[in-house]
Amino acid sequence: MSKTKEEKEKPVFDIDVWISKNYGKDILKSGQSFLDAPIKVIPFAPRLNTITGGCPEGTWVSAAGPPKIGKTTSIMNLAARAQRPEYGEKRVFYFDIEGRFKKMNIQSTKGLNPEKFTLVSSEEGKILSAEDFLNIAFDIVKNVPRCFIILDSITCLCGQDEMDGDMTKIERGGAGVKLLAKFIRKTTNIVPVNKTIICGIVQLMSNVSGKGKAFLEKGGNAWKYQSDIRLIAFRSTPITDSQGNETGKEVEWTCDCAAIQGYSPGKKTTSYLRYGEGIDEEREYFQLGADLNLIKQSGAWFNFGEHKIQGAENFRDKLVKDPDLLNELKTKLREMDLPV
Repeated sequence: MSKTKEEKEKPVFDIDVWISKNYGKDILKSGQSFLDAPIKVIPFAPRLNTITGGCPEGTWVSAAGPPKIGKTTSIMNLAARAQRPEYGEKRVFYFDIEGRFKKMNIQSTKGLNPEKFTLVSSEEGKILSAEDFLNIAFDIVKNVPRCFIILDSITCLCGQDEMDGDMTKIERGGAGVKLLAKFIRKTTNIVPVNKTIICGIVQLMSNVSGKGKAFLEKGGNAWKYQSDIRLIAFRSTPITDSQGNETGKEVEWTCDCAAIQGYSPGKKTTSYLRYGEGIDEEREYFQLGADLNLIKQSGAWFNFGEHKIQGAENFRDKLVKDPDLLNELKTKLREMDLPV
């Protein structure tokens, strides 16, 4: 049956044009244009980078572990790197939900710019509730593109009703978990568009069920599902100097999921924390070089190119004092496809 004149002249409905006209021209993206879009990746400390590949903009990061193991120190190190010019000089917002932030947290984070670091905390006459913290965080996510947010910790979010109630009222899970889930729902589409990075510190609780892992993350399933990068610190060992004084710690990490292709779940590494400095990057670069046989060991001596240095600590100190040597080692590591 032949078409009528009216049917022949009727314009073909173009769904792309209709959606662009009604919702915006950039709502529809081809798969290829999505693949071709540039992504800025902020590197973690050298050792953590080997199991994550780095932290892309528009990412949710979870750092879990026992108390005092180095979760906050490690995330603060990532924040300091995000402030560097090559990564956009990001403004950092630290939400002091636990009320335990100290001057030393800033002073002991090497490279952190305090002028671009903003603390969100309670004060006399105004104790912030979970609703307050998350409303402020939502306003920042919505209005400050490419910023870096630290929630320390999501486990301690306490709703206003819970704060005002007496100690005999026990709520399963607490209002904080439900409010956090709502915050995630409200921001989940804003974070990638505004290229925000949100890092949550998570406490662990003992698993008394006798099944599965010995420890469980406290923060709710919504946070666990939303996190693009999930790091868990599970053990630490003290580092001592020649006089037996404790100068830092080795922290063992596992990565449950990463945001970079090629970094499979379950990878493990050891990071190095030095008291008063944060992540000991020079020690980590040295250790990577030694592990990959770029730095060769002969007894107590370590050889790298024309350099021969006695003792691991002395080699680390040499890297601190000699930027050219450090850059030479970094170059060799990059040649081995390490994201340092």
